Amino acid sequence: LAALVGKGRQGGGVEGGEMRTLLDSSPDPRDPHDENFEPRLGVDEGGDLWAFGKTHAALHHVIGNVPSGNATAAADLLDAFSAMHSLSFGLTDPSAQLLDSVVRQALAAEAQEAQRLAAATPDVHVYRGLRILVLGAGLGGRTLRCLPPLLEMAAQTEDMAHDVVSIEYDSDLSFSNLQLVSHALGEDHRGGVVRHLPMMPGDETTLDESLESLRDNYDLPTFHMVLLDENDLGRGGQQQQLMSLLNSGALRNGTIIHAEGSMAGNPETDRYLDMLGQGGGDRSGKHKFESHVTDLGGGRAAVVSKMRVRGDEL
Repeated sequence: LAALVGKGRQGGGVEGGEMRTLLDSSPDPRDPHDENFEPRLGVDEGGDLWAFGKTHAALHHVIGNVPSGNATAAADLLDAFSAMHSLSFGLTDPSAQLLDSVVRQALAAEAQEAQRLAAATPDVHVYRGLRILVLGAGLGGRTLRCLPPLLEMAAQTEDMAHDVVSIEYDSDLSFSNLQLVSHALGEDHRGGVVRHLPMMPGDETTLDESLESLRDNYDLPTFHMVLLDENDLGRGGQQQQLMSLLNSGALRNGTIIHAEGSMAGNPETDRYLDMLGQGGGDRSGKHKFESHVTDLGGGRAAVVSKMRVRGDEL
C-alpha cells in the first residue's frame, strides 16, 4: 500500500485520495444493484427457464429433456419448442424433411463417387465422409437436422468420419450452438464420427477470409454440401455467398447448395435463380447448376442446386 501511494506522489501510481476511495467498503451509489440484490438462479438451481433469454431457454430445454447422443430427438424438440413459442431457432416440418432428404442424397452421391475412385485407384485411400458447411448457423437447428443421416451412415460403414462447420457471428448463438450440437452427438462427438467445428468470425471478417482459414488451418478446402444464410440480406446475401464460395474454390463437382428464403416468383428469388442459370455469376462458363425449387409453405421456398464442373460430369 505504501509503495502504491508513494508512486502516486511521483505521478506514476494511485493518488492517496484515490486509494482511500478504492479501499472504501461502503455501498457505491452508482452500483445498479442495491444491497438486497440477489443473482438470478440458473435452470439447474430451480430458476426460471426464460431468465437469461430465448437462446438460453431453448438450449436448456433441449439439453434438459433429451438424452445425450440422441441427435434426432434434439432436433425434433428444438423444432417443437421453437414452434410453440414462436422462436426462429427451429425448422418447420417441410424444411426439416427436405433437409434430411438432401443430406441423404449427398451421402448416396459421395458413396457412389468413393466406390468409383476406389475401383480406379485401389492403392489410394479415398475420403469417404461428407464435409458440410452451415452459414448463419444460429442456435443450430439446421446443423442438428444434418446429424441423424450422418450418424446412421457412419454406424453402417467403418473408417468414416464427417465434418460439419457452423459459421455464426453472434457469440451467444455460436457458444450455444457448440453446446447443443455437442450434447446431440454425445460420445460420438468425442469419438470423431462427426467432427463439429463452430466458427465465430469477427464482425469485420468476410466469408472469403473464413473460407481461407478453413482451407489453410483446418484442412477443409472444399465442401460436399453448403447451407446458405438467409438472414444475411435474404436472397441478395445468398448471391454474394455463392460468389464467395465459387471464387474461393470451396465448391467441388457435385456440391449441393441448399438455400431457403422467399418463394419462386419473388423478384429476389428470380434473380438468385437467374444467377444459378448463368453458372453462379462465373463468366468463364466452367460451372453450371442443376436447380430445383421446393415450396415450403407460408410464402417460402428452398432452392436446392447441384454444381457441376463442365467436362467433369462423369
